[in-house]
Amino acid sequence: MTTLKTLVPGEVSRMLVEAAADRGVTVNELRDKQIRALLVDAIGDRRVTSTSWSQAEKGLDWITRQRSGVRDSCKACGAPVQWVESVKNDKAMPIDPLPHPNGNLRLERRGRGILAHVVPKSAPRPERAYRTHFATCPSAGQMRRRGHLQLVAGRPAKAGPDGRRFPDSTVRCPADGAPVAQVLVDAGIRRHLGCGLTPEEEQLLEQMHSLHQEGSP
Repeated sequence: MTTLKTLVPGEVSRMLVEAAADRGVTVNELRDKQIRALLVDAIGDRRVTSTSWSQAEKGLDWITRQRSGVRDSCKACGAPVQWVESVKNDKAMPIDPLPHPNGNLRLERRGRGILAHVVPKSAPRPERAYRTHFATCPSAGQMRRRGHLQLVAGRPAKAGPDGRRFPDSTVRCPADGAPVAQVLVDAGIRRHLGCGLTPEEEQLLEQMHSLHQEGSP
């Protein structure tokens, strides 16, 4: 059985992993000098070497997945991500799986899916707030330019005669009964991205990503 101790042999490295996970630090942020300094102060141990940080990166990825239960990884940087649906625009979006003090997203579980509400700056910060992965991914700019957000849209919509917007598919998700985006239906996927895709649907989603990246300039 894999444990943090068997995965990360160094005691100092394990202390860094625990401190980072408790603060919602991502693997990408673990390479930042300022964040490293804060973590060293947090554990109160100066016996930190380059090996300690290398082991900590591996351990942080593992403990993030253990605490959150996520399996998905960012296609650009490899970090763990969780897919949720934005209440603001009904689109799927990746978030960092662990809560963070500076997070501005409040999550709400609905059926088998998860909705993300943006917390206004003037509102009290919820006890557990999350960040979009685009805030910490080093390839966020490249992903936006490639239209990645449009590719994984949860419910692309069209405008009706009265100006209201509605999903462009009549296929309904078996998890929550809401219409599934036409781009997903065309690929053979019959549920929202946050509603527990089958292994076959996960493979179809991977193919969508690959085809989109090949066709991007």
